[in-house]
Amino acid sequence: GNLSFVDISFISVTVPLMVAHLLTDKKSISFTGCMTQLFFFIWIAVLECLILTIMAYDRLVAITNPLRYLSILDRKTCWSLITFSWILSFLHSLLYASTISSLDYCGLNKVNEHFCDIPPLLALSCSNPASLELLVYTEGSVMAMSPFVLIMVSYLRIIKTILSIHSSSGRYRAFSTCSSHLISVGLFFVTIFVSYLQPASAGAVETNRPIALVYSILTPLP
Repeated sequence: GNLSFVDISFISVTVPLMVAHLLTDKKSISFTGCMTQLFFFIWIAVLECLILTIMAYDRLVAITNPLRYLSILDRKTCWSLITFSWILSFLHSLLYASTISSLDYCGLNKVNEHFCDIPPLLALSCSNPASLELLVYTEGSVMAMSPFVLIMVSYLRIIKTILSIHSSSGRYRAFSTCSSHLISVGLFFVTIFVSYLQPASAGAVETNRPIALVYSILTPLP
């Protein structure tokens, strides 16, 4: 339920304004509107990372400890994990939105993207982006890499358990429960890493525009 809500919110943050810009001659957004869109986009994106991680742990417990599943992932534990994810992603988004909004912007403020995102805004800023880039590469890398590593560790254990199943139908049934999640994880994290873990520049923003469409629109659709 949380993942469905997050995916709907993910698309709702970016697509309506993009469609409006495609259908009308007005293709502008206020500074406040841009920062608001950025805040909600980062909040939802980080929340998606954390929920995908929780889902990987859910599959790990279901496949490796099926008889203890209800005792390990009881209702209290699930609510605690989800609440922690919402709060952590909110704080992360607040940190980035407040930092980016404090930068100086001058000249032709044309966002070279279909929504307000960190790389195109950094490319527009007249301020020295070194401190923010450091923030992206340190705190941002931890926030992105930690869920990814936990997901990979979970799936390594899942694969090990599946390979120990003697029945081919049993192996197929166990793996089929993870296939859609793996596709979402692959699309989401690969595009996120390519988009954010590189220096901000006009050329990089231009190259990353199709990639941004993947993680902001295509990934939530399934």
